[in-house]
Amino acid sequence: MKTLLLLVTIFIAFKVHAGDSDVVNCNRPWRIVILGSSTTFGTGASSTDSSFVSKYRAYIKRKNPLNNIINYGIPGYRTYHNLRPTGYIPPENRPYPNTEFNITNALLDNPDAIIINMPSNDAANNYTLDEQQANFEATMLIADSLNIPVWVTTSQPRFFLNTSQMTNLRDFRTWVLTRFGDKAVDFWDGIATEEGTIASQYYFDNVHVNNAGHEEFYNRLKRECILDSLAKRYLGILTVNAGNDVTLNLPTSSCHLQAVATSTNATISSVTWNQISGPTSYLFSNASSLSNQVTNLIKGTYQFELLVSDSKNNIARDTISIVVACDTSSITYSTTNVSICSYNFPYNWNGTNYYAVGTYNQTLTNYLGCDSIATLNISLASCQAFTFTVKAILEGYYNSSTSQMNPVLFNLNQITDSSIVDYISIEIWHPDDLVESIPTFSINTLINKNGFATISLPTNLSGGYYYISIKHKNSLETWSANTVRLLSSTTYDFSNNLSKAYSNGNNVPMKYISPGKYALFSGDVNQDGTINSDDLQLIENNSKNLQYGYLKNDMNGDGVIDIHDMQIIENNKILFLNKARP
Repeated sequence: MKTLLLLVTIFIAFKVHAGDSDVVNCNRPWRIVILGSSTTFGTGASSTDSSFVSKYRAYIKRKNPLNNIINYGIPGYRTYHNLRPTGYIPPENRPYPNTEFNITNALLDNPDAIIINMPSNDAANNYTLDEQQANFEATMLIADSLNIPVWVTTSQPRFFLNTSQMTNLRDFRTWVLTRFGDKAVDFWDGIATEEGTIASQYYFDNVHVNNAGHEEFYNRLKRECILDSLAKRYLGILTVNAGNDVTLNLPTSSCHLQAVATSTNATISSVTWNQISGPTSYLFSNASSLSNQVTNLIKGTYQFELLVSDSKNNIARDTISIVVACDTSSITYSTTNVSICSYNFPYNWNGTNYYAVGTYNQTLTNYLGCDSIATLNISLASCQAFTFTVKAILEGYYNSSTSQMNPVLFNLNQITDSSIVDYISIEIWHPDDLVESIPTFSINTLINKNGFATISLPTNLSGGYYYISIKHKNSLETWSANTVRLLSSTTYDFSNNLSKAYSNGNNVPMKYISPGKYALFSGDVNQDGTINSDDLQLIENNSKNLQYGYLKNDMNGDGVIDIHDMQIIENNKILFLNKARP
């Protein structure tokens, strides 16, 4: 008789049916809130009772008549409507939260659990994945602070999405499965076709599933054993405190993290520290311990999350911020002294060219992330040198109305000298060095609008016979036709005769621009020694960025990359030009 009484008591308190999933009984009713859109509302089901939410409500009431699910599903809703709290101000062209059906109002029902079913409206409205994640995390932040567990369904298939929207939908599914782990409910696999549309057996319309689809969603939700999870949480409460936020002043670059985790009726089973945001430089002494030393910190704001689980599968999180700041003792100083010949200008230091003697300062970043003040002192060494002049014309910069090149650097506010066009590199090659990869001598210099570039050369080159090559950021490298004797105060003019440039016999070596004038071909954007479709593609890509200023790929030097630059390359690529050199 006692055994019979016990069985009857269990039956009344917790009814078990064939196919039921939840079996744990803690003799208390549960209230579950579901936030969603039209599928949650019941669209696609032939009757209210056939919707997956109604089926799940009937299921949990079989377990306990006092159990209830409160449906906040509203057709057309996006995550801004219901996952953002009351008072949130959305970005421009995004809806405000609906205060009657959002997370804030749902919490007034004192839910024990929350289910979120936001399957596809965000993607269909071209909301980015980052936006969707941020809206979900806003609700998760609130739910986590109240220790309310949240289950999230993945995206659902639908028709008439473009490629970008479908990618968004698939990426959202992947994120949900990764982010929510054992509390993610897959509403995609088996429902979607390979194309991401609704499989025919579940099709109601282009957006919604039919009765069979709702039945499948209900079964998948039931298999989550949400009631079991709530009962286990009730039987054991896990709390975590990662500690107080910390502020450090460099050079102090380490901090001891002493967290506290307690479970009312279970034992701590795992501890994991993870970084949420901040600089990537850090090192944990033991990421699996509540007592953890973090070192190798640099300037910035770190946020670390402590994730703890217990033997009853409860999970709790807490975060701690560490702000690492610089003070005067964290600033480092260095000085570099160089003495160079005049022909060694420009002198490159830390990626910047310097064209004259003097003292220069750069503010860099040291290994701590703080300022590093670097000083360069350039002095002029006593070197024997002689001057030599090269004359050339850059096709894209040539102005036929003035018979000169446009002063690009001046026009684009790079320098104050109105006679200067651009930077070029002049290389001097001894005939015996042609098999080498490095020239006998090279120098970066400026070319003026008449085409002249005067350089200083070491005296050991004087009187010798050398090839001369000219390089420019987007021109085809051009070599002298023969060796040139280098003598003081003399000039080699590439521009006055086609025969002045080296030819391999396959293509014309320079561009004819007017009677008696020839120019270096413009258009070798990637500097691979040819002008072709690859260069044109780079220009087309750059033209979409709407940039203005001194740009590497600006063929005509007008400060923008547009159709005029493309036309120069179009005209030259049909000539099948290649760099010609001895």
